[in-house]
Amino acid sequence: ELVTERRGCADERARLRQQAEQHREQQAAVERELHTVVAEQTLLQREVHRLTDTTKEAESTLSRERERQVAEEADLRNAKDRLQQELSGVRKGIEVQCARAESEQGELLAKLKGRLRKLEEAAGDWQPKLERAREQQAKLEIEHRILLQREEGLRQEQPDVAQKRKELEDIRHRCSELAQMVTEMHEHLFENLKDDEGPEETD
Repeated sequence: ELVTERRGCADERARLRQQAEQHREQQAAVERELHTVVAEQTLLQREVHRLTDTTKEAESTLSRERERQVAEEADLRNAKDRLQQELSGVRKGIEVQCARAESEQGELLAKLKGRLRKLEEAAGDWQPKLERAREQQAKLEIEHRILLQREEGLRQEQPDVAQKRKELEDIRHRCSELAQMVTEMHEHLFENLKDDEGPEETD
C-alpha cells in the first residue's frame, strides 16, 4: 500500500511537472506574441507619425501655393484693370482722331479701329483665364481634402500601411502635377500679357 501511495505521488509530481512545463511554454508563446504585437504597433505608430509629418508638409506647401495663386490672381486683375484703362484711353483718343481725320484719313481710321478691336479682344480674354486658374485651385483643394480623409482613415482603422502610403504618394504626385499645370498656365498668361503690353507701333 505504501508503494502504491508513493507511486501515485510520483505520478502526481510528474503530472504537475508536465503541467508546469506546458504552462511555461504557453507563457513563452504568449510573451513572444505580445512582443510581436508591440513591435507591430510601434511600427504602425511610427508610420502614422511619418504620414502626419508628410501631411503637415503637404499642407504647408498647399498654403504657400494658395498664397502664390492669390498674388498671381491679384496681378491678373491689376493687369486687366490696366488694359481696361488703356482701352478707355485708346477709345477716347480714337474718337477724337476719328472726328479730325474722318474726311481725309480713311486708311488711318481703319488702322486705329483694328487696334481698338484687338485691345477689346485682349481685355475679354482675361476673365476665362482667371476662371481656369480658379478651377485649378479648386482641384488642388479637393485633392488636399482627400489626403486628409485618407490620413484620418489610417488613424482610425490602421489598414495596410504600404497600400495607404502608395495611395498617399499618388495623391501627392497628382497635387504636384496640378500645381505645375497651374504654374505653367500662369507663366503662359504672363507671357501673353507681356506680348500684349509690348512696344506699340508708331504711326
